Order: sequence, then C-alpha cells, then structure tokens
Amino acid sequence: MLRFLYGLPYEEDKAHWHDGKTILPHAEVYTVAEKYEIENLKAQVYKNMVNLISLAGDKPDLVDTLREIMTHTPDTDAMACKLLVDHCVAFLPVLSQHDNFVALLEECGALGAAVITSQQAGLRDK
Repeated sequence: MLRFLYGLPYEEDKAHWHDGKTILPHAEVYTVAEKYEIENLKAQVYKNMVNLISLAGDKPDLVDTLREIMTHTPDTDAMACKLLVDHCVAFLPVLSQHDNFVALLEECGALGAAVITSQQAGLRDK
C-alpha cells in the first residue's frame, strides 16, 4: 500500500507469489485498501486476483483468502467477495470435500449464504 501511495505501481512480489496460485497476499492488500478507502489500489489488486483465480481451481490458500476477505470487507463488496464466491460456486463439488472449507462455511455464515444464493441463481439461469 505504501508503495502505491508514493506513486509506484502495485506489483506482485515475484519471490512471494512465485507459484502463480497464491492469492492471500493480494487479499491482504485488498482489505487494507478497503479499510483506507483507496479505490484505485483495490481495483489494481482485484485485477491481479482475477488473473490468479482464473489460472486454476486449486488454490492452496483459498480458505485463508476467503476468511480474510469475508471478515475484513463489507458484505456488499462487489469485487473481491463476488469473485471468490463465484469461484467457490464453480468448484463447489471439489471444495466441499475439504474439511477446512466446510468448517469455514460453518464459521462464516455470510459466505455460506452467498455461495448457496449464487449457486441457486446460476441454476435458475440455465
């Protein structure tokens, strides 16, 4: 965030995000940008999150990322929350087999409700 505030572009640290799957550091920057209402930074972080989430279904830090976004952004967040909920819906059969994902749904009722609502909306659209 500080780099961004001093006019430097938001860039992923290649050493930290070397595997192309890790999304949690982006979520952490996103929630800081949300807290301090830095909309341009949120938009740039969101673009990186979109790129990462579209690369593969398996995200080793998905549960931690979901927890970060769901606990530090408002339920009305139309970017990161929606992106992650849509990802959960798309990969629900696989994710539902992971105990840590199911535990997160139990812990975070808003996430569970959003996943169910989004899945049902998708079924109605078909």
